[in-house]
This record gives sequence, structure tokens and C-alpha cells, in this order.
Amino acid sequence: MLVKINGKKLKELRGNRSLGNIVEASGKAFSDVALLKWETGATQPREDNLRKLLKVYGCDLKDIAEPLALN
Repeated sequence: MLVKINGKKLKELRGNRSLGNIVEASGKAFSDVALLKWETGATQPREDNLRKLLKVYGCDLKDIAEPLALN
């Protein structure tokens, strides 16, 4: 099944932590600009970055994903 990452849920998980805090926690695996684009839905993270992000947030894919509708 194809899924889309829900940016609003990503932002909720970040809470009051800054973008920079999340980037640091990921070992600088991605930039704050990339994270902001994921949160706004402008782009979707690559699988490797998604795995790191899930680890930083301590959640599963099901917590931030929604089914992708194919037309």
C-alpha cells in the first residue's frame, strides 16, 4: 500500500522542539528546510530519512501516514 506522510501529524509530534533540535537528534541526517517541507506537505521524505525521523519521534509509520489515493 502506498502512503503519504501527514505533515500536520509530523508537526504535532515535534511539539515545542525547534526544527534544529530534531535535525540534531537525527544526527543531521536531513536539514531543517527539508523537515519544514515535510511538515507543510511540500515534499515527502525519502525512506532513509523517514526511518530516522520515526526513530527521533519514537513512533511508527502508522502514526504519521495516511493512504495515498490513486485515481
